[in-house]
Amino acid sequence: MKNRDNVEELRNHLEDFYGTAMFAGFGQAVIDLGEIQDADRDELIDIAKSHDAKARRLVREIEEEER
Repeated sequence: MKNRDNVEELRNHLEDFYGTAMFAGFGQAVIDLGEIQDADRDELIDIAKSHDAKARRLVREIEEEER
């Protein structure tokens, strides 16, 4: 259950990030936001690994739980 919560927290974090970028006028963020909303767990982790520190921390928590 915790793993699912962490995945959803990660998705919410990335949606907030790209949603803010979209409203700031960065058009590409609309496409990125759509990809995040449609991403499965593994795709979401791949996106987040090249993202900010909070996203990478959430990925580490998800991966640690699976061990």
